[in-house]
Amino acid sequence: MHATLSSLRTLAAALAISAALPAAAQAEAPDAPPPPDQLPWAAPARPEPPPARQAQPVYRPDYTVPGQRPPPPRGPAYPQAYPQAYPQAYPQSYQDDDDGPPPAPRSAARRAWQPHVELAFRGGISTPAGMAAEGVPMRDTFGEQLTMGVELGIRTTPHLSVGVFAEGGVGAAGPAYQSTSCSGSGWSCDGGAASGRIGVGLRYHLAPYAPVDPWVGYAVALSGAVASGDDAFGSYSRTLTGVEFAKLSAGVDLRLSRRSAVGLYAEWTSGLYTEVTDRSDGAVTGSGDLRNPTTHTWFTVGPRLRF
Repeated sequence: MHATLSSLRTLAAALAISAALPAAAQAEAPDAPPPPDQLPWAAPARPEPPPARQAQPVYRPDYTVPGQRPPPPRGPAYPQAYPQAYPQAYPQSYQDDDDGPPPAPRSAARRAWQPHVELAFRGGISTPAGMAAEGVPMRDTFGEQLTMGVELGIRTTPHLSVGVFAEGGVGAAGPAYQSTSCSGSGWSCDGGAASGRIGVGLRYHLAPYAPVDPWVGYAVALSGAVASGDDAFGSYSRTLTGVEFAKLSAGVDLRLSRRSAVGLYAEWTSGLYTEVTDRSDGAVTGSGDLRNPTTHTWFTVGPRLRF
C-alpha cells in the first residue's frame, strides 16, 4: 500500500515538472521582441519605387548632339519633308525613304504660270547698209535715224512671248538728197528721211526667273522708207516699200518687279524693197515694181522698257 502511494507521488511530481519546463523557458527571456512583421500594429511593407524615367529629347530644327545625330522623327506631327527641310541636321541616309522623296515645295516665284499681256517701249539709233535698189546704196539715200517702237504681246510661257509691234524712225537723208540751192547746213539743206514698219515676232527668254534675263528674238515685218530733198526746181522725194524677212534681235532685261524690266537690245534687220514711187512737188512722177530687188539692212541699238 505504501509502495503504491509512493509511486503515484513520484508520477505526479514528474508531470508537474514537465508542465513547468515550457513556462520556465519562456520566463528566461522576457525581453526578446517578436519579429516586426508579426506585431499586430505593424504597417504592411511598401514596394520599392520604380526608377525615374529619363525625359525624351525634343526634336527641333536646330537640335544637334555632339558626336551623333538623332534619327528623323516620325508620326503625324512631323512631315515627311522634315529631313529635306533641314539637311544639315540629318545625313543623306535619313533622307532616303522607301516611299520616295516628297515633292519639293513650290517657290512663290514659280507658282502656276498664267499667260498675261506684255507692253514694251523701245528706242535706238539705226544705221543703214546694203542696197536700196540696184546700183543705189542705202547710205546714198538714208542717213542714221532715231527710232521709237512699241510692242504688244502675250507671255504664253515663262520663256516664250509672241506679239505684234510697230516702229518708226526719222533722220537726215543721204548725199543724193542733199540740197544744192542753199548754203550752210541743217535739216532744209540735208533733206529728210523717215522709215516705218509693222510686224509680228517672238522672243525667247533664257532665264525668266533670274534678276538678269538674257533673251533672243525673231520677227518679220512690212516696211517702208522715204527720202526727200529740195533743188532749184522744187522738192522731190522717193518712197520705197517692201518686206523685212529677218529681224534678229538679242538683249538683256534687268528685273524691276515680277513683270517689269529695263534693259538694252541690239537688232539686225535684213529686207527687200520691191516697189518705188517718185514725187516732184507732191505730184507722182513715176511708180512701179523694182526690177531687181536687192538686200538692204538696218542695225539698231538702244534701251527697252517692259511692263
